[in-house]
Amino acid sequence: MMFADPPRSLYLLLIVATIIAAGVVAKYQSRKKFLIFLAAAVILLALFLVDTFIESPREEATRRVIAMATAAQAGDERSFDEHIGSKATIKRPIPWNLIQQYQPTIKVWDLSREDYSVNESTDVITIGFMAKGEASGGTVLKYVKAQFRQQTDGSWKLINVEFFNPATKQPEPLPGM
Repeated sequence: MMFADPPRSLYLLLIVATIIAAGVVAKYQSRKKFLIFLAAAVILLALFLVDTFIESPREEATRRVIAMATAAQAGDERSFDEHIGSKATIKRPIPWNLIQQYQPTIKVWDLSREDYSVNESTDVITIGFMAKGEASGGTVLKYVKAQFRQQTDGSWKLINVEFFNPATKQPEPLPGM
């Protein structure tokens, strides 16, 4: 649903329309002009409520990526595995033995709309982001593409993950894989 994750430009357009309508109402003070302002304000409010209370597939994928990073940092395989889909081509996309040995700090960022795509024919969404693991042995920085598929319960779960060199965007596995 597009309105569950609207672009900022849609908000900007509706805010500008509502402000202009409010100015027209203030100038002409007619019932018809007030109804136009009210309609613009109601549409803006409805968009805000849908955006706030309905999670889009992109927002769910983003939430799951952050939850997986948190679970990986804590070394919690069970919590991590809750976000992996039933038909995943990977079962353990990160080397748990190294996680437990080095106990890295794991951060993900840059989960933006620009690195989000939908393949309608396969019902797969792809989200790209940056990830960093820091431990006493050094730092690993990767650009990551994670693919999610809608499960039978309606949730979107991880089915595949690929790691890339952030400078060249060439595939590059994690150490220990």
